[in-house]
Amino acid sequence: MSNVKQRHIFIYPITAQYEALQEALQKMSNDNPGRSIITISESFFMGTSSLFLKAPGIKPKANISLGIVPMCITSKDTAPFGPGIPPSGNCEQNIAANQAAQEDIMGETQKIYAELLTNLGITAKIPYFFDTPYLLADRFLQMCIPSVEYPRSDAPSTIRFTGGLPKRHRDPYTNAPGWWDTDILGNTTKKIVAVSQGTVQLDYADLIIPTLQALASHPDIIVVAALGSKGATLPEGTVIPENARVADYIPFDELLPHCAVFVTNGGYGAVQHAIANATPLVIAGETEDKPETAARAEWAGLAINLKTKNPSEEVVAKAVKNIINDTKFKKRALELQAEMKSYDPMKILLETIEELDAGGK
Repeated sequence: MSNVKQRHIFIYPITAQYEALQEALQKMSNDNPGRSIITISESFFMGTSSLFLKAPGIKPKANISLGIVPMCITSKDTAPFGPGIPPSGNCEQNIAANQAAQEDIMGETQKIYAELLTNLGITAKIPYFFDTPYLLADRFLQMCIPSVEYPRSDAPSTIRFTGGLPKRHRDPYTNAPGWWDTDILGNTTKKIVAVSQGTVQLDYADLIIPTLQALASHPDIIVVAALGSKGATLPEGTVIPENARVADYIPFDELLPHCAVFVTNGGYGAVQHAIANATPLVIAGETEDKPETAARAEWAGLAINLKTKNPSEEVVAKAVKNIINDTKFKKRALELQAEMKSYDPMKILLETIEELDAGGK
């Protein structure tokens, strides 16, 4: 994502977000006199920086920030966030690279961030904007398991892991495609490979179509393409191989338990679903936070990272067969699934709220 786009999405709205927060806090205070107010916001909602840094106005009793993307806090143990560089063990190199990224690449963005907060009356030292929620929220809850996030020896003690996204109730899957019962639920002989690009990157020529074509000559595989939204279709004229099945939308938690491999562009939520269902990954993504998600999944032993958003058919086929034939990927997927099952995200969130309400530091 370009610096200009980052500013328009995350930085420029800060003033309006501050005003909306103050209006909401005022209403809650008026409607609930004497009751504690604790804010919960996702880490890239930068308006809460005004609360973390004690801007003038109403202040909640405590603030909780939720990490729904890979952690991007600056650390001597990690490279700068963005390109998807796994830990090298070279702290001096990391420190220099982070400083260069913040001063040279993100310097103008940081300047605008600081100016906007200063204009709100903040006099405290303003951290690097990516770091603010990690350093200053009373609790930062990262919505994943520790094994898929890089360890940081210098991370604040206020950072906790929830084990993943909250488990939610799902309605029964009643609108399944006609082939679902026979080819998926009734399948006993073939490996099933899922492929999806999520709901944002919708040029199916990037990943879905290459995957369908890459595995077309493998009769021992069924490829299921989930297009990501109701009513979606492949471009007119797309040749669908005999061993492929295409649907506009299939819930990941219905499909992935039956799959040997999940080919994805690396959305954070998709990777969480893969862990929950012990499904190894082939990841091909290079926009938004996807390089960082892919790098972590590969580092954790769950995935093969193709490091591109539009891999060739040959590369996709090789990676898929690699995962099917090498049992270490499934073994690791099962280990990570067991780790995720040991966490209760909503319980951790509720306990955190109660801890802060009781005055926990």
